[in-house]
Amino acid sequence: MISATDWAALAERLQQFVQAAPADRPATVNLRPMREIAARLGLTGNTVEPLGGEGMQGFLEGYLHHATRLSSPGFFAHQTAQPNAGSTLAALIDGTVSNPMAIFEMGPAAATIEYWLIGSLLRKLGWAAPPWPEERVA
Repeated sequence: MISATDWAALAERLQQFVQAAPADRPATVNLRPMREIAARLGLTGNTVEPLGGEGMQGFLEGYLHHATRLSSPGFFAHQTAQPNAGSTLAALIDGTVSNPMAIFEMGPAAATIEYWLIGSLLRKLGWAAPPWPEERVA
């Protein structure tokens, strides 16, 4: 289990990573052989080193060292959005509670957000958004 202190340290380090000034950033991408990356991440044999406290810090530093910096001016590649607060929050919540949005009964809040977002985008295009499923008439 990750402690509240570890969560706070994790959030602070991720914020530093995303907000680093261009002069403070290393290469946009650091490609190395997978065996080398696995060793740096503590992935040995069939086990993963503990992720609490210093283990988490070591894992995170290794992960960030090999993470592609999507917000870097030097990044020009796949159709991937830059990091932003909304997607960060959504990924944190989704990764923590693990509620899928594809099946309403398994993640009603996530499914509702997805349904609302689609309706919102349709309205921005000037199209009619569908009513909530329970409000549809046969």
